[in-house]
Amino acid sequence: MGSAQDIQHQRSNVSLHHDINHDGRVNGQDETQYRHIAYGFTGVAAFGLTVGLLSTAGLARRKAQRRAQAAERKDLAGQREQLRKQLDYGISAGPQQLQLRVQGQFLGWVVRATQAAAARAKRSGQTRAEIR
Repeated sequence: MGSAQDIQHQRSNVSLHHDINHDGRVNGQDETQYRHIAYGFTGVAAFGLTVGLLSTAGLARRKAQRRAQAAERKDLAGQREQLRKQLDYGISAGPQQLQLRVQGQFLGWVVRATQAAAARAKRSGQTRAEIR
């Protein structure tokens, strides 16, 4: 980058290109205006850099949290699967678990029966009051 005096001594068509205030000559005022424009672009670039760094830091923090919770999720998924198998197959024969199994099956039957009745009523055009 040259100063205003260096640009002034170049060919006239190039110097008119650098004349930002259109006064017919390139001088310190043009140089100052270009400097202020450059400051503005520097601020915009610094803002973009800051947003990028903060976003990257937030992403790294979230990934670390997910890694920390992954083991806990895996344990909970195993427990859920074990409970699902116990409810489906009745693996243990304790009185409380047997009662839970029977109750779970009964509630499942009630839900299926209610859904079937609602489907029949919908097909026949009946309202809820007519079904009861």
